[in-house]
Amino acid sequence: MTEPLIFALAKGRLLDDILPLLAVLGIEPTEALTGSRKLIFETTRPDVRLLVLRATDVPPYVERGGAHLGITGKDTLLEYGSDMLCEPVDLHLSKCRLMTATRKGVDLPKF
Repeated sequence: MTEPLIFALAKGRLLDDILPLLAVLGIEPTEALTGSRKLIFETTRPDVRLLVLRATDVPPYVERGGAHLGITGKDTLLEYGSDMLCEPVDLHLSKCRLMTATRKGVDLPKF
């Protein structure tokens, strides 16, 4: 028997967006991923396992061989800053916006 493919997935909102994509591929967890302290979950595919981690833990797990591939935010990947990892595809999930705040009446510089 061959070693299963391990996907490292970021917990939280991104996980909610990823699971339907994996389901299209026939990869679904056999138990709930939330509310558990487990890290590794079996799937409906015996050759695939899911590793559910904090977003910042996904890149080091992939880099050090704990997972074969990972799905996390691009910001997390860029902040990790490894030249050993690459972004083969952008899934266009979880767009973020940068918001700023200041006191009323303060003049901000024009850019």
